[in-house]
Order: sequence, then C-alpha cells, then structure tokens
Amino acid sequence: MFPKITPQFEAYIAPARAHPQLWRLAAGLMLATGIYLAFTIFVAGYAARLGGSLDRAFTPDGGPLATSAVLFTFAGMGIGVIVAARLLHNRNAQTLFGPDPAATRWYFNAGASIALAVATAATMVGMVFYTPEPNLPFVTWLIWLPSSLVLILIQSGSEELLFRGYLMQQLAARFRSPWIWWVLPSALFAMLHYDPAAQGPNAPLFVLDIFIFALLAGDLTARTGNIGAAIGLHFVNNAMAFLFIALKGELTGLALHLTPFAADDWDDMRTGVIADIVMLLVIYAVYRRLMRRAE
Repeated sequence: MFPKITPQFEAYIAPARAHPQLWRLAAGLMLATGIYLAFTIFVAGYAARLGGSLDRAFTPDGGPLATSAVLFTFAGMGIGVIVAARLLHNRNAQTLFGPDPAATRWYFNAGASIALAVATAATMVGMVFYTPEPNLPFVTWLIWLPSSLVLILIQSGSEELLFRGYLMQQLAARFRSPWIWWVLPSALFAMLHYDPAAQGPNAPLFVLDIFIFALLAGDLTARTGNIGAAIGLHFVNNAMAFLFIALKGELTGLALHLTPFAADDWDDMRTGVIADIVMLLVIYAVYRRLMRRAE
C-alpha cells in the first residue's frame, strides 16, 4: 500500500512548497552534484598524499585510511544538498531533516535500535552457515571504530538527506502522486547502485534489494514526517556491512571480519542478497508493529 500525505508528512514537505518549481529542483541537483564531485576530488588528492588513495579502498590491501577517505567524500553530498536548498529554495538545513529536531532524533534512535537488534540476530543466524574470515586485528579495529561510526553516519545521512530529504520533499511539494515522490526517488537511488561489471548476473537482484530498502526508508519518512528513522535504518545497515562482516573485495578497510565469498561468487551472493531483502522486510515489520504500540 502506497504511503499517503499524512499531516506529519504535510508538515515535513511544507517548507518545499514555497519554491516547488521543477527548474529549481533540476538546478539544485546539478549544483549538489557539482559540489559533491569537487569535494571528492579534493579528498582524493589529500588522501593520496597521506598514502590512502581512493582506488586502494577497493583492493585486498586497502587499509582503514583509504576506506575512511571514500566514506568522507559523502560529506560533499550532504554539503551540496544543504547549499542547493539554501540557494535555490531559500531553505535552511533543518527543514531537510524534519520540522521537529527532537522527533527526528527520537525516530533515529528507534529506527537504529530496531535495525541493530534484527541485523545482529540475522548475522548470528548467517554464521551458522558460513564462518567469517578475520580482517583487521581487534585492537586496530577498535582504534578506528569511533571515527568509522562517524563517517558511516555522514555517508548514510548524506544519502538520506538527498533522496528522502531534498528530492522527496521537492517532488511531493509539486506532485501528489506517490509514484513520483516515493517510487521515482527510490528507483533512482537503486539504479545508482547498478554495477553489472562487479555484480554479474546478480545485478538485477542487487538493484531490487536497494530499491526495497529505498521504498521502506521513504515509507518511514512519509509516516513519521522526518528522516530520522530512515537514517537510523541506513546507518545500522551500512555499519554492519562496513565494520563487522564486510563483503570480500569491496570496502573492507574498516571491517573486523570478511565474508568467505566475494561478489563474483554468484550463488553465494544470490543467497546473501535474498537474505538481506528478508532482513529488511523483518526490520520494517518489527518497526511498524512497535510503533503502532507506541502511538
């Protein structure tokens, strides 16, 4: 069932109604993209001088610094969205998160807590079927953990700020159909993760996984009237994938353990992606059930 424009969602998109023109949105997206690319180039150059080039983050010997640099580039995405909202729509940064900062924080904590509980249980079940391989020494991992959590919060928060914040709000301010303000941003978010060279025959399944995640995050945003729950879900999902058991051959520089299979182990990856989809649906179901009790 499609999410509706509830009073909470109406309050969330209200700041976008002042300047809902599509040309402003298009210009804002181009400006945000330009700032993001410029920031990425800056970070790449600085990281290279420190010996942590972005390319190394995707190699087997890519260390914590290289992976941290990749995650930090997403700060440029968040900055770009904030600048675009200010210059093109005369909106301050707070309006991108939701009208009530306290509610946004509360829903972030709720979303993150539920996602962490379900993801931890799912990880324990998964370890019955495979044994993770060691990656970073525990002390090294622990030293990098505080900054890693901050960087993943920046990365996940910036993506939510763009897709469930700026883009979703501006489209909802212009169109009432959820096909446009809910499905379209979710499809765009999913397609930007499409990588057939790395994902092989599982590429459509990867996209479906990301698409379902985006739909659930958008639904939570519409129901709560802020992006707190979406950021909480996104943050925990990425923290588990980057810090605890990372996919071999991907961004592994901050992970304590690695999966015994890589993205090109098609059968194992297919099972893993399907399991991830099931986990997302369970997280959403648990969240909705608990929230109904709390309301």
